[in-house]
Amino acid sequence: MSGSDSHPDAQGQTSPSATRTGPRPTTDGHTAGHTMSTLLSELTEAVASNLPASQQNPKNRKHITAMEKVMRAYFKRLETAFPQRKVGVLYNRHVED
Repeated sequence: MSGSDSHPDAQGQTSPSATRTGPRPTTDGHTAGHTMSTLLSELTEAVASNLPASQQNPKNRKHITAMEKVMRAYFKRLETAFPQRKVGVLYNRHVED
């Protein structure tokens, strides 16, 4: 066929293609584009939040919060054990130029 949307019916006559089941929705381009953009954004967020290593995954948010708490405690203990403000004094005392 030469690019037309017609198919022969049982009597051999040509009828319009029945691939579409109804009229196309009439929306202006801006609204349709905005809706499509919104849908794509929502879909992207939904997919990203379900990825195993995603920071948006609620299960991973719990792990992130727990890790931040552990790291804060670790660096506080490190500061208590070895105060950074004394590095300069120790360097000058024990390292020769």
